[in-house]
Amino acid sequence: MPSFSDQFSYSLRYAQYLATGTEEQQRRWTQVYDIARLDATQRELISGFQRAMKILVHSGIWCGDCVEQCPLIQRIAEANPVKINLRFLERKMNTELKEELRINGGSRVPVVLFYSEDDM
Repeated sequence: MPSFSDQFSYSLRYAQYLATGTEEQQRRWTQVYDIARLDATQRELISGFQRAMKILVHSGIWCGDCVEQCPLIQRIAEANPVKINLRFLERKMNTELKEELRINGGSRVPVVLFYSEDDM
């Protein structure tokens, strides 16, 4: 079974992930992304992060909750691209960690994983 670190290594950056969707899915994600904004206080806070972090979003390009949340996470990552390495992984295509990512007994998306400095 692949580890969380393995999963991160073959996950996709936002634009690559978005490109895997249909035209309609891309339109919906882009619509949310285009209206999402961070205010100056939020940008200042995020740009002040000192530690590098990897964030993996186990997502579904087809998922309504993901449409509403993932573009916002991307906007946050863009506020500090040097320190935040954000990636996306399609749940339907990557079921290896399905059991470990269950929430209340079910497979849910999005699930956001924040990696420790030793990739665990």
